Amino acid sequence: MLVGINSNSGYNNYNLPSTSTMKKTSGLVEAMSKHLDAKQKTNTNTNTYNLSLYKQLTSPTITKKLVKKNQLLAKLFPSKNKKN
Repeated sequence: MLVGINSNSGYNNYNLPSTSTMKKTSGLVEAMSKHLDAKQKTNTNTNTYNLSLYKQLTSPTITKKLVKKNQLLAKLFPSKNKKN
C-alpha cells in the first residue's frame, strides 16, 4: 500500500517542508541569486581593474624604476649565495 502525501494517517512519505518553509527558502534562493549576480559584476570590474593595473605596472617607465630600485636593493643587501 502506497502512502500519499495527504494520507489520513498524517504520515508524510515524502518529507516535504511546510509551505511557510518553502516560501522562506524561495526568498533565500532569490536573494542569493541576486547576490551572486552582483558579485559576478563586481568580479568583472575587478578583473578589468587588475588588467589596467597590470598594464600600468608593466609600462616601460614603471619597469625602469623597479629595475633601478631592485639594483639599489641588491647593492644594499647583497645575497649570501652570490659571488662578488
